Amino acid sequence: MNLARTEIPQPNLNLKKQKSSGAGQINFGSDNLYPQECAELFRESSTLHAVISKKADYFSGTEIESTQEPYKNAKGYGQKEIYRRCSLDYYLAGNCYVMLHRVGGTVQMYHIDQGKVRRNAELSKGFLVSANWASYRQKEYKPFEVAEYKEGETKWSTIEGKEGEFAIYHIMDYEPSFDYYGLPDWVGATYYAKLEMLIGQFNSNMFDNGLFSSGVLRLSQEGLSPDETRRFVNDINAKLVGTEKGNSGKIIIFTGDQDTVDFTELTTSFEGSYIELKQMVEDTVISAASWYRSLSGLSTEGQLGNNQQILNEYQIAMQDIKRTRSLILPQLDRLASEFGLWSDDYEIIDEPPITISSSALNGAQVMAMVAVAQAVGAGTLSSDAAKEIYKIGYNLSDEDAEILANSLDL
Repeated sequence: MNLARTEIPQPNLNLKKQKSSGAGQINFGSDNLYPQECAELFRESSTLHAVISKKADYFSGTEIESTQEPYKNAKGYGQKEIYRRCSLDYYLAGNCYVMLHRVGGTVQMYHIDQGKVRRNAELSKGFLVSANWASYRQKEYKPFEVAEYKEGETKWSTIEGKEGEFAIYHIMDYEPSFDYYGLPDWVGATYYAKLEMLIGQFNSNMFDNGLFSSGVLRLSQEGLSPDETRRFVNDINAKLVGTEKGNSGKIIIFTGDQDTVDFTELTTSFEGSYIELKQMVEDTVISAASWYRSLSGLSTEGQLGNNQQILNEYQIAMQDIKRTRSLILPQLDRLASEFGLWSDDYEIIDEPPITISSSALNGAQVMAMVAVAQAVGAGTLSSDAAKEIYKIGYNLSDEDAEILANSLDL
């Protein structure tokens, strides 16, 4: 892909045209490859990868506590892993799918990659699935039909070469005018995610091709034979030129009949091209995805290590995570309950990236704060001032901070 081909999908409004083209799928994007583009950007844009991965991690929690034996499907994936994979697809592309596989009276639930699924233009026939929609005309990637799961009226499908019957359940984000697919929150930053990928490729290419030279060396050839001159130049190149595998920092050498030898340095202020642009791209992608730098492992000048800020942003972010859970989990849990996969009585355990205690200062730091405050206040501290110091330093409640301040002679 390249920047010129990147697109923000538009809704499909002409089903009649869709039915007569391709494999009969409703295209997602003008070339029907928008989910694949999302997946490629996820791999190539470090910021998008960090944001989406972290949101999926927080969505599924650190563990799930349940009164029932943990569910494992035939592939070994449990309830938590299904939650994580579905949420990652949902955050990445605005859609997630689960495949229901019925053999006899037993039903298993599996996550299925959103890039493999398209809605059938014949809506009553559910979905079309292909392992490679870019080459779906090839025999090995020919799409096959799978029924859509609808409670009480599902017409299960069979798949050639596979035992049992199948149905797909679709969860999609709401997007105005989009009736068949959802779009991700960050869709407005699509070009910025692509730009981050291109910035990395550009800087890597600069090193690979060595566009910057260290200087120009002019050598006198007087008294040297052509073979001696060649060996002399080769020796300089072998010892002084650039990186081990690349040719960055090349010295340009001229030989001639001049009487003097001189070296002209070519200076450059090169700290990595597009540093400021990279910062803007990161901020745009993070903002579009309704996330925070501190929770994505990205530093912010003057704020890295501010544990209280991380905790505050985590609490705000979890409100958004819980809203998404309220959209996705009831649908998955209803399916699980219908087929006896896992109990409704479970709890997702959430843990912040740091603990409350780790955000507090240690005792020595707090006493240093007290000493400074005493010096500024001519040797004494009011009870209210002491209370605020202990409240901030130890992350105490008002009541506990007041008890501690009153118990010490300051």
